[in-house]
Amino acid sequence: MRPRSITLVVAFVALASMVAALPGCGPRTVRVDVVAGEEGVTRTFATNRLDAEELARVQALYGAAPVERDGEIEFTAAFAEDLPSEVGNRNGLSEVRTSLGSSHFYWESFDSGGDHWRDLEHRIDCGDLWIRLFGRWAETQIDDESRREEFKAALDGEYLPLARDVMLMWSSMQAASQAQRVAARVRTADDRSPMTRDESYRRTLFLPLLLLLSERGIFTAEETQRLLLLSTRGNPDEMERRWSFDELIMPAILRQVRRFKPEATPPTFPQLLASGVSFYLFATSSAKVDDLLLASPVVSDADKERIRRGERGTSLPPAFGFRIGSRPKVTETEVSLATGVEPYLTNGTYEEERRAVVFRSRVVAGTERASLYPPTFQAAWAVPDEARQRQCFGEVLLAGEDLAAYCGWWQVLTPKLQERWEKALESLASGGGPGALREVAAQLRLRHPVPRRLAEWLAQRRT
Repeated sequence: MRPRSITLVVAFVALASMVAALPGCGPRTVRVDVVAGEEGVTRTFATNRLDAEELARVQALYGAAPVERDGEIEFTAAFAEDLPSEVGNRNGLSEVRTSLGSSHFYWESFDSGGDHWRDLEHRIDCGDLWIRLFGRWAETQIDDESRREEFKAALDGEYLPLARDVMLMWSSMQAASQAQRVAARVRTADDRSPMTRDESYRRTLFLPLLLLLSERGIFTAEETQRLLLLSTRGNPDEMERRWSFDELIMPAILRQVRRFKPEATPPTFPQLLASGVSFYLFATSSAKVDDLLLASPVVSDADKERIRRGERGTSLPPAFGFRIGSRPKVTETEVSLATGVEPYLTNGTYEEERRAVVFRSRVVAGTERASLYPPTFQAAWAVPDEARQRQCFGEVLLAGEDLAAYCGWWQVLTPKLQERWEKALESLASGGGPGALREVAAQLRLRHPVPRRLAEWLAQRRT
Protein backbone atom coordinates (compact mmCIF):
# COMPACT_ATOMS: atom_id res chain seq x y z
CA MET A 1 0.00 0.00 0.00
CA ARG A 2 1.32 3.42 -0.92
CA PRO A 3 2.13 5.83 1.98
CA ARG A 4 -0.41 8.44 0.86
CA SER A 5 -3.21 5.87 0.86
CA ILE A 6 -2.37 4.94 4.44
CA THR A 7 -2.21 8.60 5.41
CA LEU A 8 -5.62 9.41 3.96
CA VAL A 9 -7.27 6.51 5.79
CA VAL A 10 -5.61 7.63 9.01
CA ALA A 11 -6.83 11.17 8.57
CA PHE A 12 -10.43 10.05 8.13
CA VAL A 13 -10.09 8.01 11.33
CA ALA A 14 -8.60 10.92 13.25
CA LEU A 15 -11.25 13.35 12.04
CA ALA A 16 -14.06 10.96 12.98
CA SER A 17 -12.86 10.08 16.49
CA MET A 18 -11.34 13.33 17.96
CA VAL A 19 -8.07 13.24 19.84
CA ALA A 20 -8.34 12.75 23.63
CA ALA A 21 -7.86 15.96 25.55
CA LEU A 22 -4.80 16.36 27.78
CA PRO A 23 -5.26 17.48 31.38
CA GLY A 24 -4.85 21.17 32.12
CA CYS A 25 -4.79 23.22 35.30
CA GLY A 26 -7.28 22.43 38.05
CA PRO A 27 -10.84 23.65 37.44
CA ARG A 28 -12.71 26.16 39.49
CA THR A 29 -15.18 24.46 41.83
CA VAL A 30 -18.43 25.93 43.13
CA ARG A 31 -20.54 24.28 45.84
CA VAL A 32 -23.92 25.61 46.96
CA ASP A 33 -26.26 24.33 49.69
CA VAL A 34 -29.81 25.69 49.74
CA VAL A 35 -32.24 25.11 52.62
CA ALA A 36 -35.67 26.72 52.37
CA GLY A 37 -37.56 27.49 55.60
CA GLU A 38 -40.67 29.34 56.75
CA GLU A 39 -38.84 32.65 57.09
CA GLY A 40 -36.61 32.48 54.03
CA VAL A 41 -33.65 30.60 52.60
CA THR A 42 -30.33 29.66 54.14
CA ARG A 43 -27.65 29.51 51.47
CA THR A 44 -24.06 28.37 51.73
CA PHE A 45 -21.65 29.21 48.91
CA ALA A 46 -18.17 27.71 48.73
CA THR A 47 -15.46 27.86 46.07
CA ASN A 48 -11.76 27.19 45.69
CA ARG A 49 -11.15 30.34 43.65
CA LEU A 50 -12.24 33.99 43.92
CA ASP A 51 -10.32 37.02 42.73
CA ALA A 52 -10.20 40.14 44.92
CA GLU A 53 -13.14 41.82 43.19
CA GLU A 54 -15.32 38.71 43.42
CA LEU A 55 -14.38 38.17 47.05
CA ALA A 56 -15.43 41.71 47.98
CA ARG A 57 -18.72 41.41 46.08
CA VAL A 58 -19.68 38.02 47.59
CA GLN A 59 -18.75 39.24 51.06
CA ALA A 60 -21.07 42.22 50.56
CA LEU A 61 -23.89 39.94 49.39
CA TYR A 62 -23.57 37.69 52.44
CA GLY A 63 -22.83 40.47 54.91
CA ALA A 64 -20.09 38.50 56.63
CA ALA A 65 -16.51 37.41 56.20
CA PRO A 66 -15.89 33.94 54.74
CA VAL A 67 -14.66 30.86 56.54
CA GLU A 68 -11.80 28.83 55.10
CA ARG A 69 -12.57 25.10 55.17
CA ASP A 70 -10.94 22.18 53.31
CA GLY A 71 -9.28 24.40 50.74
CA GLU A 72 -12.47 26.36 50.04
CA ILE A 73 -13.74 29.83 50.89
CA GLU A 74 -17.21 29.45 52.38
CA PHE A 75 -20.02 31.96 52.99
CA THR A 76 -23.35 31.33 54.74
CA ALA A 77 -26.33 33.67 55.16
CA ALA A 78 -30.12 33.75 55.27
CA PHE A 79 -32.06 35.49 52.50
CA ALA A 80 -35.68 36.55 52.88
CA GLU A 81 -36.45 37.00 49.18
CA ASP A 82 -34.09 37.08 46.19
CA LEU A 83 -31.20 34.65 46.08
CA PRO A 84 -27.71 36.10 45.48
CA SER A 85 -25.62 35.86 42.32
CA GLU A 86 -22.11 35.07 43.48
CA VAL A 87 -20.23 34.35 40.23
CA GLY A 88 -22.62 35.53 37.52
CA ASN A 89 -25.13 32.74 38.18
CA ARG A 90 -28.86 33.44 37.96
CA ASN A 91 -31.50 31.76 40.07
CA GLY A 92 -34.99 31.83 41.50
CA LEU A 93 -37.04 30.22 44.27
CA SER A 94 -40.81 30.49 44.59
CA GLU A 95 -43.75 28.87 46.36
CA VAL A 96 -47.55 28.75 46.23
CA ARG A 97 -49.18 28.07 49.59
CA THR A 98 -52.66 26.67 50.25
CA SER A 99 -54.31 25.33 53.38
CA LEU A 100 -53.72 21.75 52.17
CA GLY A 101 -50.02 22.17 51.40
CA SER A 102 -47.54 24.10 49.32
CA SER A 103 -45.86 23.82 45.94
CA HIS A 104 -42.26 24.96 45.44
CA PHE A 105 -40.04 25.70 42.45
CA TYR A 106 -36.29 26.35 42.19
CA TRP A 107 -33.98 27.02 39.27
CA GLU A 108 -30.36 28.07 38.87
CA SER A 109 -27.94 28.53 35.99
CA PHE A 110 -24.19 29.00 36.29
CA ASP A 111 -23.78 30.01 32.66
CA SER A 112 -22.52 33.57 32.29
CA GLY A 113 -25.30 34.41 29.85
CA GLY A 114 -24.79 35.70 26.35
CA ASP A 115 -26.09 34.86 22.89
CA HIS A 116 -26.53 31.11 22.42
CA TRP A 117 -27.24 31.53 18.70
CA ARG A 118 -23.99 33.43 18.15
CA ASP A 119 -22.11 30.84 20.19
CA LEU A 120 -23.55 28.08 17.99
CA GLU A 121 -22.61 29.98 14.82
CA HIS A 122 -19.08 30.38 16.15
CA ARG A 123 -18.75 26.66 16.93
CA ILE A 124 -20.08 25.71 13.49
CA ASP A 125 -17.72 28.18 11.78
CA CYS A 126 -14.81 26.66 13.72
CA GLY A 127 -15.85 23.20 12.60
CA ASP A 128 -16.17 24.36 9.00
CA LEU A 129 -12.63 25.68 9.11
CA TRP A 130 -11.23 22.38 10.41
CA ILE A 131 -13.13 20.37 7.79
CA ARG A 132 -11.82 22.63 5.01
CA LEU A 133 -8.28 22.40 6.37
CA PHE A 134 -8.60 18.63 6.42
CA GLY A 135 -9.91 18.70 2.86
CA ARG A 136 -6.97 20.78 1.68
CA TRP A 137 -4.55 18.38 3.36
CA ALA A 138 -6.34 15.29 2.04
CA GLU A 139 -6.09 16.64 -1.50
CA THR A 140 -2.30 16.36 -1.22
CA GLN A 141 -2.72 12.62 -0.49
CA ILE A 142 -4.71 11.87 -3.68
CA ASP A 143 -2.56 11.44 -6.78
CA ASP A 144 -5.30 10.95 -9.39
CA GLU A 145 -6.49 14.38 -10.52
CA SER A 146 -10.01 13.26 -11.44
CA ARG A 147 -10.49 11.58 -8.05
CA ARG A 148 -9.05 14.64 -6.36
CA GLU A 149 -11.75 16.73 -8.02
CA GLU A 150 -14.37 14.20 -6.94
CA PHE A 151 -13.12 14.51 -3.37
CA LYS A 152 -13.29 18.31 -3.48
CA ALA A 153 -16.88 18.11 -4.69
CA ALA A 154 -17.75 15.54 -2.00
CA LEU A 155 -16.19 17.70 0.69
CA ASP A 156 -18.46 20.65 -0.12
CA GLY A 157 -21.52 18.66 -1.11
CA GLU A 158 -21.47 15.76 1.39
CA TYR A 159 -18.94 15.84 4.20
CA LEU A 160 -19.23 19.48 5.24
CA PRO A 161 -23.06 19.41 5.41
CA LEU A 162 -22.91 16.06 7.21
CA ALA A 163 -20.46 17.38 9.81
CA ARG A 164 -22.69 20.41 10.45
CA ASP A 165 -25.80 18.27 10.76
CA VAL A 166 -24.08 15.78 13.08
CA MET A 167 -22.91 18.54 15.40
CA LEU A 168 -26.27 20.33 15.32
CA MET A 169 -28.08 17.11 16.24
CA TRP A 170 -25.46 16.13 18.81
CA SER A 171 -25.55 19.49 20.58
CA SER A 172 -29.36 19.65 20.60
CA MET A 173 -29.53 16.08 21.92
CA GLN A 174 -27.02 16.94 24.64
CA ALA A 175 -29.20 19.88 25.65
CA ALA A 176 -32.31 17.69 25.76
CA SER A 177 -30.43 15.08 27.80
CA GLN A 178 -29.34 17.71 30.33
CA ALA A 179 -32.90 18.99 30.60
CA GLN A 180 -33.93 15.49 31.63
CA ARG A 181 -30.92 14.71 33.88
CA VAL A 182 -28.23 17.35 34.24
CA ALA A 183 -25.58 14.95 35.55
CA ALA A 184 -26.14 12.29 32.88
CA ARG A 185 -22.97 10.24 32.44
CA VAL A 186 -22.04 7.15 30.45
CA ARG A 187 -21.71 4.23 32.86
CA THR A 188 -18.37 2.51 33.35
CA ALA A 189 -17.65 -0.46 31.11
CA ASP A 190 -17.70 -2.92 34.05
CA ASP A 191 -21.16 -1.81 35.26
CA ARG A 192 -23.48 -4.66 34.30
CA SER A 193 -26.57 -3.50 36.17
CA PRO A 194 -29.87 -3.27 34.24
CA MET A 195 -30.40 -0.29 31.96
CA THR A 196 -32.03 2.60 33.83
CA ARG A 197 -35.00 4.64 32.65
CA ASP A 198 -32.64 7.58 32.08
CA GLU A 199 -30.36 5.45 29.90
CA SER A 200 -33.32 4.12 27.93
CA TYR A 201 -34.47 7.69 27.34
CA ARG A 202 -31.02 8.76 26.15
CA ARG A 203 -30.81 5.78 23.77
CA THR A 204 -34.08 6.87 22.17
CA LEU A 205 -32.91 10.50 22.17
CA PHE A 206 -29.60 9.82 20.39
CA LEU A 207 -30.87 7.17 17.97
CA PRO A 208 -31.68 9.77 15.23
CA LEU A 209 -27.96 10.61 15.10
CA LEU A 210 -27.13 7.01 14.20
CA LEU A 211 -29.98 7.03 11.69
CA LEU A 212 -28.60 10.20 10.10
CA LEU A 213 -25.26 8.46 9.45
CA SER A 214 -27.14 5.53 7.93
CA GLU A 215 -29.35 7.81 5.84
CA ARG A 216 -26.29 9.63 4.45
CA GLY A 217 -24.67 6.35 3.44
CA ILE A 218 -21.96 6.17 6.11
CA PHE A 219 -23.36 3.00 7.70
CA THR A 220 -25.32 0.21 6.06
CA ALA A 221 -28.62 -0.96 7.55
CA GLU A 222 -26.87 -4.02 8.98
CA GLU A 223 -24.11 -1.92 10.57
CA THR A 224 -26.73 0.42 12.01
CA GLN A 225 -28.58 -2.45 13.67
CA ARG A 226 -25.39 -3.99 15.02
CA LEU A 227 -24.35 -0.66 16.57
CA LEU A 228 -27.83 -0.29 18.06
CA LEU A 229 -27.58 -3.75 19.61
CA LEU A 230 -24.43 -2.68 21.44
CA SER A 231 -26.47 -0.05 23.31
CA THR A 232 -28.80 -2.55 24.98
CA ARG A 233 -26.55 -2.99 28.04
CA GLY A 234 -25.92 0.70 28.76
CA ASN A 235 -22.25 0.79 27.73
CA PRO A 236 -20.24 -1.60 25.51
CA ASP A 237 -17.47 -3.56 27.22
CA GLU A 238 -13.85 -3.66 26.03
CA MET A 239 -14.37 -6.54 23.61
CA GLU A 240 -17.50 -4.95 22.14
CA ARG A 241 -15.75 -1.61 21.62
CA ARG A 242 -12.83 -3.24 19.84
CA TRP A 243 -15.15 -5.37 17.71
CA SER A 244 -17.33 -2.40 16.76
CA PHE A 245 -14.29 -0.40 15.65
CA ASP A 246 -12.74 -3.23 13.67
CA GLU A 247 -15.91 -4.67 12.15
CA LEU A 248 -18.23 -1.66 11.79
CA ILE A 249 -16.57 1.74 12.11
CA MET A 250 -13.32 1.08 10.22
CA PRO A 251 -15.11 -0.59 7.27
CA ALA A 252 -17.44 2.41 7.07
CA ILE A 253 -14.49 4.81 6.99
CA LEU A 254 -12.63 2.69 4.44
CA ARG A 255 -15.64 2.76 2.11
CA GLN A 256 -15.45 6.54 2.07
CA VAL A 257 -11.69 6.65 1.56
CA ARG A 258 -11.78 4.08 -1.25
CA ARG A 259 -14.05 6.32 -3.25
CA PHE A 260 -10.92 8.40 -3.85
CA LYS A 261 -8.11 5.92 -3.02
CA PRO A 262 -9.31 2.44 -4.11
CA GLU A 263 -6.15 0.76 -2.85
CA ALA A 264 -6.51 2.01 0.77
CA THR A 265 -6.20 -0.49 3.67
CA PRO A 266 -6.63 -0.08 7.46
CA PRO A 267 -3.78 1.85 9.14
CA THR A 268 -1.67 0.78 12.11
CA PHE A 269 -1.54 2.88 15.27
CA PRO A 270 1.92 4.37 14.47
CA GLN A 271 0.58 5.38 11.05
CA LEU A 272 -2.46 6.93 12.73
CA LEU A 273 -0.27 8.95 15.09
CA ALA A 274 2.12 10.08 12.36
CA SER A 275 -0.67 11.19 10.06
CA GLY A 276 -2.41 13.08 12.86
CA VAL A 277 0.79 15.04 13.47
CA SER A 278 1.24 15.60 9.74
CA PHE A 279 -2.28 17.00 9.37
CA TYR A 280 -1.94 19.28 12.41
CA LEU A 281 1.37 20.73 11.23
CA PHE A 282 -0.09 21.25 7.77
CA ALA A 283 -3.14 23.03 9.19
CA THR A 284 -1.17 25.35 11.44
CA SER A 285 2.04 25.97 9.48
CA SER A 286 1.55 25.47 5.73
CA ALA A 287 1.23 28.39 3.34
CA LYS A 288 -1.19 26.23 1.31
CA VAL A 289 -3.97 27.01 3.80
CA ASP A 290 -3.44 30.77 4.07
CA ASP A 291 -6.50 31.54 1.93
CA LEU A 292 -8.73 29.38 4.16
CA LEU A 293 -7.46 31.01 7.33
CA LEU A 294 -7.80 34.53 5.94
CA ALA A 295 -11.36 33.84 4.81
CA SER A 296 -12.49 32.36 8.13
CA PRO A 297 -14.49 34.56 10.55
CA VAL A 298 -13.07 32.66 13.55
CA VAL A 299 -9.39 33.42 12.94
CA SER A 300 -8.44 36.55 14.86
CA ASP A 301 -7.42 39.74 13.11
CA ALA A 302 -4.04 39.53 14.84
CA ASP A 303 -3.43 36.04 13.42
CA LYS A 304 -4.56 37.15 9.96
CA GLU A 305 -2.07 40.00 10.07
CA ARG A 306 0.69 37.54 11.02
CA ILE A 307 -0.31 35.30 8.10
CA ARG A 308 -0.13 38.22 5.68
CA ARG A 309 3.41 38.90 6.91
CA GLY A 310 4.30 35.29 6.11
CA GLU A 311 4.54 34.15 9.73
CA ARG A 312 3.50 30.60 10.63
CA GLY A 313 2.19 28.75 13.68
CA THR A 314 -1.41 29.94 13.61
CA SER A 315 -3.50 29.17 16.70
CA LEU A 316 -6.75 27.47 15.69
CA PRO A 317 -10.02 27.54 17.64
CA PRO A 318 -11.58 24.23 18.76
CA ALA A 319 -13.56 22.39 16.06
CA PHE A 320 -17.30 22.53 16.82
CA GLY A 321 -16.35 23.43 20.41
CA PHE A 322 -14.11 20.35 20.93
CA ARG A 323 -10.57 21.19 21.95
CA ILE A 324 -7.74 19.04 20.60
CA GLY A 325 -4.71 18.68 22.87
CA SER A 326 -6.02 20.70 25.84
CA ARG A 327 -9.05 21.06 28.07
CA PRO A 328 -11.38 24.07 28.09
CA LYS A 329 -11.65 26.34 31.10
CA VAL A 330 -14.16 24.58 33.35
CA THR A 331 -16.22 25.47 36.41
CA GLU A 332 -17.35 22.37 38.27
CA THR A 333 -20.60 23.03 40.11
CA GLU A 334 -22.50 21.10 42.76
CA VAL A 335 -25.76 22.36 44.24
CA SER A 336 -27.61 20.62 47.06
CA LEU A 337 -31.24 21.68 47.48
CA ALA A 338 -32.99 20.46 50.62
CA THR A 339 -36.58 19.66 49.65
CA GLY A 340 -37.57 17.18 52.37
CA VAL A 341 -39.56 15.18 49.81
CA GLU A 342 -38.78 13.76 46.39
CA PRO A 343 -39.56 16.29 43.63
CA TYR A 344 -42.20 15.42 41.09
CA LEU A 345 -40.12 17.18 38.43
CA THR A 346 -36.35 17.76 38.38
CA ASN A 347 -33.25 17.28 36.27
CA GLY A 348 -31.19 16.70 39.40
CA THR A 349 -30.75 13.52 41.41
CA TYR A 350 -32.76 13.04 44.58
CA GLU A 351 -30.73 11.55 47.43
CA GLU A 352 -33.06 9.98 49.97
CA GLU A 353 -30.57 9.98 52.85
CA ARG A 354 -29.98 13.71 52.53
CA ARG A 355 -33.60 14.39 51.54
CA ALA A 356 -32.14 16.74 48.98
CA VAL A 357 -31.81 17.13 45.24
CA VAL A 358 -28.22 17.30 44.02
CA PHE A 359 -27.14 18.92 40.76
CA ARG A 360 -23.65 18.36 39.36
CA SER A 361 -22.39 19.92 36.15
CA ARG A 362 -19.35 21.26 34.31
CA VAL A 363 -19.76 24.75 32.89
CA VAL A 364 -17.63 25.94 29.95
CA ALA A 365 -17.64 29.01 27.74
CA GLY A 366 -20.38 29.12 25.11
CA THR A 367 -17.84 28.93 22.28
CA GLU A 368 -16.54 25.59 23.60
CA ARG A 369 -19.77 23.93 24.67
CA ALA A 370 -20.86 20.55 23.28
CA SER A 371 -24.48 21.27 24.21
CA LEU A 372 -26.75 23.57 22.19
CA TYR A 373 -27.34 25.63 25.32
CA PRO A 374 -26.11 25.40 28.93
CA PRO A 375 -27.90 23.35 31.59
CA THR A 376 -30.28 25.03 34.00
CA PHE A 377 -30.88 23.23 37.28
CA GLN A 378 -34.54 22.93 38.18
CA ALA A 379 -36.73 21.21 40.74
CA ALA A 380 -40.44 21.33 41.52
CA TRP A 381 -41.83 19.67 44.62
CA ALA A 382 -44.89 19.79 46.84
CA VAL A 383 -45.14 19.51 50.62
CA PRO A 384 -48.52 18.45 52.03
CA ASP A 385 -49.98 19.86 55.25
CA GLU A 386 -50.59 16.38 56.59
CA ALA A 387 -52.48 17.47 59.70
CA ARG A 388 -54.94 19.61 57.74
CA GLN A 389 -55.50 16.96 55.07
CA ARG A 390 -56.24 14.31 57.69
CA GLN A 391 -58.75 16.67 59.28
CA CYS A 392 -60.46 17.13 55.91
CA PHE A 393 -60.10 13.75 54.19
CA GLY A 394 -59.07 11.34 56.92
CA GLU A 395 -55.83 10.73 55.02
CA VAL A 396 -53.08 12.53 53.13
CA LEU A 397 -54.99 12.68 49.87
CA LEU A 398 -52.83 15.15 47.94
CA ALA A 399 -49.04 14.83 47.69
CA GLY A 400 -46.41 15.19 44.99
CA GLU A 401 -47.76 16.09 41.59
CA ASP A 402 -51.38 15.71 42.78
CA LEU A 403 -50.77 18.44 45.36
CA ALA A 404 -48.96 20.57 42.76
CA ALA A 405 -51.99 20.22 40.46
CA TYR A 406 -54.23 21.33 43.33
CA CYS A 407 -52.03 24.38 44.05
CA GLY A 408 -52.13 25.28 40.36
CA TRP A 409 -55.92 24.92 40.35
CA TRP A 410 -56.39 26.85 43.60
CA GLN A 411 -54.30 29.86 42.51
CA VAL A 412 -56.62 30.48 39.55
CA LEU A 413 -59.74 30.82 41.73
CA THR A 414 -61.00 34.33 42.30
CA PRO A 415 -60.74 35.65 45.87
CA LYS A 416 -64.47 35.03 46.39
CA LEU A 417 -64.22 31.47 45.10
CA GLN A 418 -61.14 30.87 47.25
CA GLU A 419 -63.11 32.05 50.27
CA ARG A 420 -66.05 29.76 49.44
CA TRP A 421 -63.71 26.83 48.89
CA GLU A 422 -61.90 27.34 52.19
CA LYS A 423 -65.21 27.54 54.04
CA ALA A 424 -66.26 24.28 52.35
CA LEU A 425 -62.98 22.65 53.48
CA GLU A 426 -63.58 23.89 57.03
CA SER A 427 -67.08 22.42 56.94
CA LEU A 428 -65.60 19.11 55.78
CA ALA A 429 -62.96 19.17 58.54
CA SER A 430 -65.68 19.87 61.12
CA GLY A 431 -67.66 16.81 60.10
CA GLY A 432 -70.14 18.55 57.82
CA GLY A 433 -69.51 16.25 54.88
CA PRO A 434 -68.42 17.01 51.29
CA GLY A 435 -71.65 18.70 50.21
CA ALA A 436 -70.29 22.25 50.24
CA LEU A 437 -67.16 21.17 48.34
CA ARG A 438 -69.33 19.40 45.78
CA GLU A 439 -71.41 22.58 45.23
CA VAL A 440 -68.32 24.65 44.40
CA ALA A 441 -66.93 21.84 42.21
CA ALA A 442 -70.23 21.62 40.31
CA GLN A 443 -70.21 25.37 39.69
CA LEU A 444 -66.69 25.10 38.24
CA ARG A 445 -67.21 21.82 36.36
CA LEU A 446 -67.15 23.36 32.87
CA ARG A 447 -64.86 26.35 33.38
CA HIS A 448 -62.32 25.10 35.91
CA PRO A 449 -62.87 21.45 37.03
CA VAL A 450 -61.24 20.34 40.25
CA PRO A 451 -58.03 18.26 39.91
CA ARG A 452 -58.43 14.57 39.09
CA ARG A 453 -57.42 13.13 42.48
CA LEU A 454 -59.83 15.40 44.34
CA ALA A 455 -62.61 14.74 41.81
CA GLU A 456 -62.19 10.99 42.34
CA TRP A 457 -62.43 11.42 46.10
CA LEU A 458 -65.62 13.51 45.79
CA ALA A 459 -67.15 10.96 43.40
CA GLN A 460 -66.64 8.17 45.95
CA ARG A 461 -68.32 10.07 48.79
CA ARG A 462 -71.97 10.91 48.37
CA THR A 463 -72.57 12.05 51.94
